[in-house]
Amino acid sequence: MFKALILILIAFGFLFDLITSCLDSSWRKTHPLPRNVTDVYDPAQYDTWQRYSAEKKRLSLMGSFVSAALAFVFYALDLFAHISKSILPAGEYASSIMLVLFWTLLTSLVGLPFSYVSQMKIEEKYGFNRSTHATFLVDFVKETVIGAGLMCGLTAACVAFYHAFGPWFILAVYLLIAAFSIVVSTFSLTFMKLFNKFEPRQEGSLRSRLTAMFEKSGYRLKNIYVMNASKRTTKANAFCAGLGRYKEIALYDNLVNHFTDDEILAVFAHELTHFRHSDTRHMTVLNLIRFLPAAVLFFLMAENPALLHQLGFDALHFGIILITLAEALLGPVMTLADIPVHAVSRAHERRADTWAAGEGLGQALVSALKKLARGNFANLNPHPVNVALSYTHPPISERVAYILEADKQFRHN
Repeated sequence: MFKALILILIAFGFLFDLITSCLDSSWRKTHPLPRNVTDVYDPAQYDTWQRYSAEKKRLSLMGSFVSAALAFVFYALDLFAHISKSILPAGEYASSIMLVLFWTLLTSLVGLPFSYVSQMKIEEKYGFNRSTHATFLVDFVKETVIGAGLMCGLTAACVAFYHAFGPWFILAVYLLIAAFSIVVSTFSLTFMKLFNKFEPRQEGSLRSRLTAMFEKSGYRLKNIYVMNASKRTTKANAFCAGLGRYKEIALYDNLVNHFTDDEILAVFAHELTHFRHSDTRHMTVLNLIRFLPAAVLFFLMAENPALLHQLGFDALHFGIILITLAEALLGPVMTLADIPVHAVSRAHERRADTWAAGEGLGQALVSALKKLARGNFANLNPHPVNVALSYTHPPISERVAYILEADKQFRHN
């Protein structure tokens, strides 16, 4: 029964991807672009965006199908158990860690052609890609090594905690994941330096205005960096990170080169609102709560070895538990958990946009959002179901509408 459930969930996962990918296309046929964003793309650009979107979705679905088919075959034929018993070394630690390592490397290699076509073919075709083949390969190796290292480390921790704490091991695992999530959230810029070059922003008007704006809100900027994003893409972005009152800003060089100082200032007025209301901390807490179902599922599998017998394993095996969680069980649970979490995130974004407009930066923020949407080939007219399922920010047309309303009230007052 458990094995059948896993196979059903794997098949359902692909079907779900197929259905949601079709929603936007059907929505556009009956719902024209909102009027307040019709100036983002001209007709020729919009036609190009539709072709780009269609190609990316087809490739994504192909990748989703291959991944699902691979997992389905491994579970249907009990290949995980066969490999673990016949090929991999024995021992509780070695068997679990090596099975996780094997699956991580296999799925990375299977996904490599799809990543290559997405980045080096489709993104190249539409003028976004700046990566060389060498850069793409180095990034893939780094991401694979880091991902495999994290998964193997988590597997080893699970085995150690189980022996140390018995049934309470799940609490120790959960606290470990929570601590890791907080560290990554706080020091995200530090981790990005593994992949990108960061140069301090030279002195000038933009640096002075950003520093003054942050200090006015009670924060101190440790540094303002320009990141060499143009090495990989033409798309623009910016982000802010740091601990407590001390923050660091990173600007894509594409943003610095193509956006005005007022537009960049408006983007960070928005970001400051998140800090003022502790939105980042609140979202970190919500995301940790969101992982509670995963902890429950983990505990149930560890405490019921009979479930693993149906997958061909004779005893408790943390490797197959982690793989099963990732490949089958977590998808539906996390999709449901994401709906309220994303709704809270969109509410935070609305508040941040409105506050920036209240500071007199509404027009600049609208201009920046439209440039970002155009440069990043954003979907201007997503289906409401997809918004509820996966959007952490409101659709751009919604954002433009309430920013302009807040700007109007600011100018009237």
